[in-house]
Amino acid sequence: MTQSANNYLWDRSGHVDPAIAELERILAPLAHHGTLPAQLLARPARSPIRRSRAFAVAAAVLLAGAALYLAFRPTSPRGPQSWTIERQSGNVAIADPQPIKGPGGETGQWIETGPDATAQLSGLAGGVVHISPESRVRIFDLGKATQRLELSRGSIYTEQSATGGPIEISTAAGTATLAPGTVCMISFKQDGRGAVEVKTGTVDFRNDSERTRLASFCTAELAQKGVGTPRSGTASPGFAGALARFDQARSSGDMKSAAITLADVLKSAAATDEVSLWNLMWRTDADGRKRILSRARQLGGVVVKVNDDALFSADENAMETWWNIMQP
Repeated sequence: MTQSANNYLWDRSGHVDPAIAELERILAPLAHHGTLPAQLLARPARSPIRRSRAFAVAAAVLLAGAALYLAFRPTSPRGPQSWTIERQSGNVAIADPQPIKGPGGETGQWIETGPDATAQLSGLAGGVVHISPESRVRIFDLGKATQRLELSRGSIYTEQSATGGPIEISTAAGTATLAPGTVCMISFKQDGRGAVEVKTGTVDFRNDSERTRLASFCTAELAQKGVGTPRSGTASPGFAGALARFDQARSSGDMKSAAITLADVLKSAAATDEVSLWNLMWRTDADGRKRILSRARQLGGVVVKVNDDALFSADENAMETWWNIMQP
């Protein structure tokens, strides 16, 4: 840039230089707002050459100050890139993204919907999640391949997406992994109770050595202490009631009562309750597993094709084999 081409840098005449104007805006708070000392006011005017040199020095100082400002100014963490947020109706509050572990790393962002508000999340991996009214959800930026969020309260439901990757949803009861294409609803109330209902697909909870898996048309209760034993939508009231009593005994630590109640569960089980029997294997000891397997055989379950000893010890490979035969 030369003085003859554009005098804006030197005496603010000519066309406005956008770059210089932006630097002036940034450094405006540092400008001198008082009056010049009398000695300076009385000084004779400088020659054009000396004035040009003075402006050049001022410009250099201006550029150096701007560079320091841009280098050390505080930056806000970028928002989650794994998801895009769409307000659909009502009052949807979207908080600023916050770092999870430290600046420059993974971030999380809270979303809250009002009484009549809804929102939709679209993952870069293809997942679609709808947020219902009066819900609080946090989305995480963990990379394009990972779609993770946290449900603090309220309810969400997923939409089928043939190309979507798995979705991880954290709740007070545990973290659920939804297989691609799964359609389900997960809810959690402020009193610490909730539920998961699967329309189609698979939802997997892991908690130490215990696993919970729901197939299509299954439901399970959620609580602060964990996930209840899933049951089919066709389960009889007697079976569902016995299963609830079994879960209650386990959650209170009364394993003796749980073992007694297991007899009621198995007695009222039907052939369509095999998913529940599979999940019960993770919730009892070797003796209880033998009783479960015996009942499964009576009901004609495909478990007869799996090695007994491996199932008695809840071997993961054997359990996966059972599941894959049961849910092809």
